[in-house]
Amino acid sequence: MSNELTFDAFEKEWLVEIQAGHPNTVELGNRFSRKLVTQWLEIGDDSGSPDDIIYCDGAGDNAHDLGGAL
Repeated sequence: MSNELTFDAFEKEWLVEIQAGHPNTVELGNRFSRKLVTQWLEIGDDSGSPDDIIYCDGAGDNAHDLGGAL
């Protein structure tokens, strides 16, 4: 038996908490963008969302915007 991680297995595991509770599409996108950004910027789970990150998202625009404090 191989312990090699496949992309499909990684994707399925990565999306578990995003898809939990069957959120609507707006919440799904919000969860996805927050998880992606916090992992990309290596923000720990214990720190919450730092004050210098501003998430801007809206229904129907099919985009995720992110801004930082100057």
